[in-house]
Amino acid sequence: MKLTIRKKILLCSLLPLLLLGLIIIALASTIVKQSIIDQVENSLKGTAIATQAAYDQNTGSYLQAENGDIWKGSYNISQSETLVDTIKKESGMDVTFFYGTERIMTSALDKNGDRILGSPAGDVVAEKVLKKGEGYFSDNISMDGTIYYGYYTPVYQKDDTSAPIGMVFAGIEKQPTYHSILNILNTIIVIVIIAIVFCTIIVQVSATSMTRALNRSIACVKEVSAGNLAVTFDQKTLSRSDEIGDLTKAVQMLQTELLNIIQGILIPFLGTSLGAACVLFMKKDLNIKIQKILTGFAAGVMGAASIWSLIIPAIEQSESMGKFAFLPAFIGFWLGILFLLLLDETIPHLHVSSNETEGPKVKIKRTTMLVLAVTLHNIPEGMAVGVVFAGLLSGNNGITLAGAFSLSIGIAI
Repeated sequence: MKLTIRKKILLCSLLPLLLLGLIIIALASTIVKQSIIDQVENSLKGTAIATQAAYDQNTGSYLQAENGDIWKGSYNISQSETLVDTIKKESGMDVTFFYGTERIMTSALDKNGDRILGSPAGDVVAEKVLKKGEGYFSDNISMDGTIYYGYYTPVYQKDDTSAPIGMVFAGIEKQPTYHSILNILNTIIVIVIIAIVFCTIIVQVSATSMTRALNRSIACVKEVSAGNLAVTFDQKTLSRSDEIGDLTKAVQMLQTELLNIIQGILIPFLGTSLGAACVLFMKKDLNIKIQKILTGFAAGVMGAASIWSLIIPAIEQSESMGKFAFLPAFIGFWLGILFLLLLDETIPHLHVSSNETEGPKVKIKRTTMLVLAVTLHNIPEGMAVGVVFAGLLSGNNGITLAGAFSLSIGIAI
């Protein structure tokens, strides 16, 4: 399967988003759950302590009567139904008073509607609360087959904290609390899914827009590479302010520069072709004066083109050298002369008005030597045009498009 840019964008965007969503859900399932349980524990602890304080406000000591009732001074705890029912009504939590490990009074009812009394507390509860005197919280307390969150707090005689005489329990059914936790987690999961879907849509739209623009730019590049320099670029893509827009603008600039180069190269080509075509109209000998005028005219044009389009820009590029700014152009000028003299000595050629071969003596046809003479003449001209247009493309401020075309026209003439 081809992994396109669009698919890469989707993967790079959605995979971290999915991972983040899973992390959020995992954290929520632990942190939120634990936070709610901690809140439940604190609420149960507060209710248990408040219930204990309600019993402790009665003067006197805790004691057991002969009939088994538990009293706090003149207050009969075994008959405190109103107190525990009121606490349950106000807090929504069941409360139970234990004398030792035995349930003496409770607001919790069994399936028949009777109070759950007389049954003992568990061994773990007795160990933690009655023996060690610690508060104890559990999320798995069973009363008449119903599981509760519960908190136990020890009860002491007044002015005697050496050993608890009993304990107070506050509890709430686990199932409703568990459902509340699930509802919160489900809400978080739904929010995460909605966020992922929303981000997926945004990424999908953005990726599609980018890939379409890229495809349009690629199509234009293919057209330019195939030689179609008249291709029209999409204005919407050109107006983009991102890298895709910059790429398309760069390709458009390449198209423009290629057109300029071709035009610059074609001018000497056309000039040479038109000049060669004149032979068709000049079958007789040309008047010697006209020959001299045309030769002088061509020399003047080429000299002017060389000065204003080559020598002067070369000097301007060396302005940082101060009074020696002419030196690079001077050296290059003489190197060019020497290079042309070297070619003249090493390439066999024959001029039209001469019967003597110049350069090395070799046995080749006269027409071939004439072609070599023309080639020898055109090498510096081609180099001149190439150097100027190369400088123009490189962004040299000393070379203008008008100057480059002027040189091409001059060479053509």
